[in-house]
Amino acid sequence: MENQAVITADIVASRKIKPKQLEETLRDIAKGIEKVLFRRKKTFEFYRGDSFQAIVPPELSLRVALIWKAAIQSVQENGKTWDIRIAIGIGNIAHKGAKVTTSSGKAFEYSGLLLDELKTKETPKLGIRTFDEKWNAQLETECILADIILQRWTAIGAESIYYALLYQETQEQLAARFGITQSAVHKRLSAANWSAIRHWEQYFSQQALSFSKTK
Repeated sequence: MENQAVITADIVASRKIKPKQLEETLRDIAKGIEKVLFRRKKTFEFYRGDSFQAIVPPELSLRVALIWKAAIQSVQENGKTWDIRIAIGIGNIAHKGAKVTTSSGKAFEYSGLLLDELKTKETPKLGIRTFDEKWNAQLETECILADIILQRWTAIGAESIYYALLYQETQEQLAARFGITQSAVHKRLSAANWSAIRHWEQYFSQQALSFSKTK
């Protein structure tokens, strides 16, 4: 069976956020991603109020995860930005239920167990686990290094990354969207290490496609 990616995520310190505000924010983000990347197909399934799961193509999984990270970290309340833990599991799906949360397979096992592990560590808050041990060792190192960048995003920087990733907008388009100069956009993206994030996402996507063909 073809490998798929399962994303399992939860909001950090969700008890400090008003439930209605959290629910509306999560659903708005989900709808935006579904509209652009999945042709409005319902992809994200929420549970417990602060968590969700989704099945996505492996080559899109990191991009989707980074979009969620950027969207959540662009929300600022009482001087602090929100945060999210995301675990990506890549493997087979033995059973597809009527709902994502009733499905099963290795991809779900990898994703679910990894999220539990991320909850016991201070960093990283983004992890990837697959069917290949050598690739896993590489991905763990990449995620640890990337987390240093992700945790330094400001709300403004995260917002810029969100639009750049989701809509693939240029600096000129972002400048028009925000009503600022292109040089100001460049400063925001540079501060958020956009070049490193973009290259990592593109490199991972190529790897995911390559592994899918060989496994």
